[in-house]
Amino acid sequence: MAEKTIGQVFRAAREDLNLSVSDAYHALKTHRRYIRALEDDAFDLIPGQGQARKLVARYAEFLDLDVKVLLNAYDTNSPLMVYEVGPKDSRYKRSFQKQRKQRSKRSIIPFITLLFLSLMILCSAIYMIWDFQSSQNQTDKSVSFQVSQSASSEGLDEATISSSTEEVTEAPEQPQLDIIVTPAENPSVVEVNQAPDELELTLSVKHSESWVAVSGTSLAGGTTLSADQESVTVSINKIEIPSVQVSLGVVEGLSLTINGQAVDLSGLSQQPAMLTLYFK
Repeated sequence: MAEKTIGQVFRAAREDLNLSVSDAYHALKTHRRYIRALEDDAFDLIPGQGQARKLVARYAEFLDLDVKVLLNAYDTNSPLMVYEVGPKDSRYKRSFQKQRKQRSKRSIIPFITLLFLSLMILCSAIYMIWDFQSSQNQTDKSVSFQVSQSASSEGLDEATISSSTEEVTEAPEQPQLDIIVTPAENPSVVEVNQAPDELELTLSVKHSESWVAVSGTSLAGGTTLSADQESVTVSINKIEIPSVQVSLGVVEGLSLTINGQAVDLSGLSQQPAMLTLYFK
């Protein structure tokens, strides 16, 4: 039995499974440096309130470790007593391989079901479009015939008929938001004035990677934006959620829009950065 830190236990378990750091961060959908921070016991390098503890639990579950024991060690900042096992008794490797085989057996059935449903939806959509176009053509022919009869009987000229049948429909304009950014020591403040009740907040990256999180939403647990996933959008009701906190791992190459309107992040100098958004 030996005394080890949380990071040492994580690294030993990962290596016992013959997994690389890339395998780990792809599976957890987080950044490579956060996996390194966990294995180096550098939890303060992980941004966001409570994000380090959540990542400890997710990494422990991924490596088939005892989540409760590791969280207790994290909360009390205490080492772990670990029983050493030989290379032939690799319980981590056997457990991981068993789970992977079970997942591969189960994964084909949902795929076939999803493919079948997709084909049914596609066929239904094609039929509805065809039926709508056929009905529209019949309606256009009927209207054209009625207008011709009316013009010949009443002696109306083409300009009168054209002006009486044309309708102009303009889409309502999206209200302009009044966005005020006040850079400061983390967190910076962003005031969104004249905001409608329903808002869409979009975070995206270009030629970079960044970990992002939005409190009080489906993105509260955080995700990593990269070339594989360049943007993410969350819906916010300002009556239910009058303010949110946005955590940004890397500011450079990252953009933030609210209802399609860009927020100026050029004044943020600290990385990682945190923003508090107030919707008024």
